[in-house]
Amino acid sequence: MAGQDLQAKPSRFVTFIGGTAYSGSTLLDMILANDQSGFSCGEVGAYVYPFRRHHKSPTCGCGEPDCGIWRDPRAATVDVHRYLFDRFPDVSFLVDSSKSIEWISQQQQRLDELGIGSRNVLIWKTPQEYFQSRCKRSEQRGWLKSWLSYHRSYMAVFNSFTAIRYSDLVSSPASLEALCSRLGIACWPGKTQYWDKRQHTLFGNSSAKIHLYPRDSSPHDRMHDELSQLSTQPSLPRSETFRSIYQENRSDAGPDLSANEARAVREVVESLERRDARATSAQDALDGAGPVEAGRQQLVGKLVLLELYLKRYARNRLFEIAGMER
Repeated sequence: MAGQDLQAKPSRFVTFIGGTAYSGSTLLDMILANDQSGFSCGEVGAYVYPFRRHHKSPTCGCGEPDCGIWRDPRAATVDVHRYLFDRFPDVSFLVDSSKSIEWISQQQQRLDELGIGSRNVLIWKTPQEYFQSRCKRSEQRGWLKSWLSYHRSYMAVFNSFTAIRYSDLVSSPASLEALCSRLGIACWPGKTQYWDKRQHTLFGNSSAKIHLYPRDSSPHDRMHDELSQLSTQPSLPRSETFRSIYQENRSDAGPDLSANEARAVREVVESLERRDARATSAQDALDGAGPVEAGRQQLVGKLVLLELYLKRYARNRLFEIAGMER
């Protein structure tokens, strides 16, 4: 569950991106994979374990209807990462932004057996930023529970990871450089221009993927329509922001939190800040922990994983049953 030490850099590896919904994981995925040796998987875990209708018949991120990468039977199995390495021998690293904690843990164990390395990155937004992202889509209900639950579960399961705040990714080149350095991925001034590369990213946020396609193209128009329907606030790429990395103007205002909620938020934020890519002490949380404390944390992580596996099984079974009834 600890994942592989970021300092160990085997010839092939997979970088797993964790984060809540609307955290910026799709954006980070394509930026990191913007390399001649990189490949963006997107949310490939949802293709292997589908729970929504569009997961069963995905559209490749390249926008080409005849692209056959995801049509190969191996692409929809737990061996998807090995399949991609076999299909693209010049690719030395994959980026997987499935975000699912149980998927990441499961795949890291399989990759370890194959001698393929892995890294963990967590991209995050502050509670205020996350709340505003949820409001934009009229999804305010349960926002704090969702934010706390994901980050607590992630940190319980994974001992080794590097964190990067979304606002730092889009505004601080030094943050991206530090992250790439930790991951063993090249970084250069044009790294963020991920639309210059043909990306095959599965699923993910359309606000980031719309920049992959030229204006007036069919994929661009489709995503423009999709964003118009999903968002309650106008945030579609305008001429001055199309194919650029930017952060929307947002206030620091957020909902009032109780003392206990504020304390819980502060504990999570402090933990994430200690793991920031630019922090000199961004090492394993168990460094310096005694054997009793380390054992307790490992037990908690196993229990969290068990709960997540059971939830995934129930969710996927309900999806299968609903499909049979249609």
